[in-house]
Amino acid sequence: MIEDDRERIKRALRKQGTFLHAGDDVAKAKEKALAEHIARHPEDAGRTVRNFKWIIHEIVSPSRNPILAAARAWEERRKTGSLH
Repeated sequence: MIEDDRERIKRALRKQGTFLHAGDDVAKAKEKALAEHIARHPEDAGRTVRNFKWIIHEIVSPSRNPILAAARAWEERRKTGSLH
């Protein structure tokens, strides 16, 4: 009985996450995530992809990060003494 309650609480607290890779269809992923959310939370029925508040974290490879690339270029110029 207590174990069942603990598992139920763990499931309720677990955040849902959807992982996309380059080239994946974001709109379809949002529709799927919303459908899964509504299946667990029927009180949100009627909400649409458009009026749902999405939190998107984009993970960028360090080799493709423009801020890191600029910092590395600046550091290289500083080392060689050609800042201008």
